[in-house]
Amino acid sequence: MRVAHPWLTGRPWSQATQGPHEQDWRERLLRILDGWAVPRTARPTAVTMLYSTVRATAETTAAYRRMNQEGFTAWLELAEATRRQVPDAHALTGG
Repeated sequence: MRVAHPWLTGRPWSQATQGPHEQDWRERLLRILDGWAVPRTARPTAVTMLYSTVRATAETTAAYRRMNQEGFTAWLELAEATRRQVPDAHALTGG
């Protein structure tokens, strides 16, 4: 949903849409967690974690789709500066 409607990724967390599809997604997830007998106390954390991951992934995808050559050049400059300043950063990411 968020990749199909990129304007959603621009909305801050404090202004979640809470539209019918978002509510439906959360309710389905809660039913799945219920079917797996996930303890009720763990469900809010699981829903929040999965929701956050989906939203962050969609925001990243939408940002890359909007990126033009100028944005790519700025991103590359930042990545190269980071590599110069933190030469062993690859060790932190396993790369």
